[in-house]
Amino acid sequence: MSKFVYICHPYSANPAANRVKFDKIFRFIRNNFKEVVPFSPVHAFSEFYDDRKEEDRKEVLKLCTDVLKKCDEVWVFGNWESSEGCRLEVKTAEESGIKIKFFNDEEVGL
Repeated sequence: MSKFVYICHPYSANPAANRVKFDKIFRFIRNNFKEVVPFSPVHAFSEFYDDRKEEDRKEVLKLCTDVLKKCDEVWVFGNWESSEGCRLEVKTAEESGIKIKFFNDEEVGL
């Protein structure tokens, strides 16, 4: 049976570079965890919202936490503590009783 995993990694501080990292994380998961269906909020929402606009940012964070609550686990990558969105996602997972797994950059090849 598939496990649905939410990918948590900083984005807005450097969207172009972090989009590349999301791509690498997505491939890392698919290559190493065949039972996992990864959900990437960057791939799902970044084309439709402007993260520089506060209104869009709030809406995206709401969508992200709504999706996160439907996932089996949250996998956290990168310097998540520096990201307001990542801190919110980790807190939401903790409050919702969702398992959280942390990865370091070397594991993923970032």
